[in-house]
Amino acid sequence: MSTMKARKRKRQLRSSKQEPKKECVALDYHTASLTEASIQILDTLGHEEMRDSLTGIGPIDVLVEEIEFIGSCEAARNHLKRTALQTAVELRLRINAIPVDLNAAPVLYAQVGVVELAAGYAFSAGIQLHQTAELQANNRVTSVRTWQMTIFGRVADVNRICGVIESLQELTDTFSNHYLTANPRVS
Repeated sequence: MSTMKARKRKRQLRSSKQEPKKECVALDYHTASLTEASIQILDTLGHEEMRDSLTGIGPIDVLVEEIEFIGSCEAARNHLKRTALQTAVELRLRINAIPVDLNAAPVLYAQVGVVELAAGYAFSAGIQLHQTAELQANNRVTSVRTWQMTIFGRVADVNRICGVIESLQELTDTFSNHYLTANPRVS
């Protein structure tokens, strides 16, 4: 796909008003302890398949979607901003030596949702890599998700809402490890 077409498709994806499809497919669950948050990590593809899809892709773009706050989350809104999430993901990629190019065709999307509970907040944080691919059946070029991971967690109060950013950083580290395994540097 040409660079012009890739940029046009990226703009279409960014300006789309459609709600992303939410999937409930789980092949592998992990648990972790992170800043006193209750965390579950959901993989929807096997690690090997996800890692293999990253071979040879080069630099990636990063797009953090607007945070979805459900319910009265005023305190969380004041502590959690999309720009802070964008900076955290991009910085973590650069620290991990992953090339970031805001005009690249592969796009790493990050999504966060926060729900206020009677005691604290529940959240989901996920990242997905979308790449362009040509369909064999009709030679149509489209964007496909080739890598994805989501964390579901709970924090006791708004002072621990930074656990959402740390969760995105953890996901970014996992993505980075897969990227570097699929694209080893020659010394």
